[in-house]
Amino acid sequence: MANGSLTGIGIGGLGTVANRDLKGIAIAGLGTVANRNVTGIAIGGLASVANGDAVGLSAGGLASVTNGSLTGVGIGGLAVVADRGLRGVALAGYRVDTPSLQGFSTALYVRTRELRGVSIGAYNRVLGPQVGLTIGLYNSARVLKGVQLGILNRAQNNRGIFRILPILNAHL
Repeated sequence: MANGSLTGIGIGGLGTVANRDLKGIAIAGLGTVANRNVTGIAIGGLASVANGDAVGLSAGGLASVTNGSLTGVGIGGLAVVADRGLRGVALAGYRVDTPSLQGFSTALYVRTRELRGVSIGAYNRVLGPQVGLTIGLYNSARVLKGVQLGILNRAQNNRGIFRILPILNAHL
């Protein structure tokens, strides 16, 4: 545990904790935690947590959680969560959850208010504008400016029978 910022390499059997910023590489059996920002690589057997922003790679066996924004790559066995947005790549076994996603994501369930890029998941739920491509069993976008490929595709800004279509839906 670092009482201040951790700069360099931190390896912990159970956990690596920085009470302020983490700059460099942190690896721990259970979890890595930065009470402020992470810049670099943070890998935890169970979780990687940044209570501020994260830039670089954040990976956890169960979850990658960023209470700010994540720029880079987030990997979680179950979930990748970025409370203020994600710019880069998110890979999760179950869920990706962020208000703004710019880049690429894949999970069973992807939930965002804004998507600019590509998302592959069983259920892609975009609560606002989708600019780009979603591929899934069910894709839903409030405002589609791109393409949806899946069993069922819903674009709320399309009219009539074009709002919900099988296989392909587009609004360009």
